[in-house]
Amino acid sequence: MTQKILALDKYKKNITDYLNNFLAQEEKILAKLSLDDNVFDTLKNFLLLGKMSRANLLILSYEILQSNPADLSLKEILPFASALELIQAGLLIHDDIIDQDQKRRGQNSIWQYYALQKSSYNQHYGKSQAICLADLAFFLANQLITEGCAGFNSSNELKNNRPYNQKSFDIQQLINREISQVVMAEMLDVQLAIDEKIPSLEQIMQMYLYKTARYSFSLPLMLAGHLADQSPTIIKQLSQIGEKIGLIYQIQDDYLGIFGDNKKTGKPILSDVREGKKTIFYYYLLKSNTLKSQEKQLLNDCFASQKIEVKQGLALKKLFSSHSLKPVNAQLNQLNQEALTIIDQLNNKQLEKLLKQILVFAQNRQH
Repeated sequence: MTQKILALDKYKKNITDYLNNFLAQEEKILAKLSLDDNVFDTLKNFLLLGKMSRANLLILSYEILQSNPADLSLKEILPFASALELIQAGLLIHDDIIDQDQKRRGQNSIWQYYALQKSSYNQHYGKSQAICLADLAFFLANQLITEGCAGFNSSNELKNNRPYNQKSFDIQQLINREISQVVMAEMLDVQLAIDEKIPSLEQIMQMYLYKTARYSFSLPLMLAGHLADQSPTIIKQLSQIGEKIGLIYQIQDDYLGIFGDNKKTGKPILSDVREGKKTIFYYYLLKSNTLKSQEKQLLNDCFASQKIEVKQGLALKKLFSSHSLKPVNAQLNQLNQEALTIIDQLNNKQLEKLLKQILVFAQNRQH
């Protein structure tokens, strides 16, 4: 299992070094404003706490898909990989504001960090500064994508003596559309939490697909396919595989939110319940035919409540275990089989091995 996790860490140092150099360069170029906080240090520290799995997945899959290993250049691929991590950072910062999460990656969330900077705790200040920092991360990511396309095009025009303008357009369009869908799925997540009615399983899976699955797995895989000049058929298969693995990843995230170790996850246990999140575990719990009236009352008392007592928390875990685990595991098994079926159609043993390792990682991760 350790080897599978390490596979998504292979290029973390390369990505970290690249991001450090890029942020230092941009800090020198951008205007010197008299801010109380060094925003580049704050962003860098937050970035470097991440696993950088999306960036690693992009590089690892590109490494395999590249037809000529001699052509592999980390210098060409690192701008795109680093951009994915900046986008991830921005999305997480916004997500913590929306969910009012005070912790992220075992430390204060960015908005909480800023709120605590003032002598009198100031949530408005904290959230306002965090929104701006996340926006900065998005624009810096766009800068990296632009630079990556320019560098990639220049290098490949020399090799192939043909323009790569269409490839640049396809890459930027792919990233923009996928991240636009993340934003819309975040809006759906908020909508589902506010609505009094129970969402359908289809709505929940749709939200998971576009908020997490596609941009976390499909996007890096598809981007690698575009950069390596793969056929539309291969890119479509990579997209589908990413969706299956990503859904498994998100459902495992929900599992850890209930049954995980908060020291490993970096977030409080049952935070989804406190925030009124209508997850797949919540769906199956409410749909259970054997849920007793007092158990429903317990869920109602705790759902969207910031004050869940220890005794209530233990009882909730027992409820989810009794009523939700079996149908959720059935859903996971189905997704796993669907992923394996598509992976086996790739006709690329090295890529199949990598994707099967990542599939196992998504199913068994503990943080």
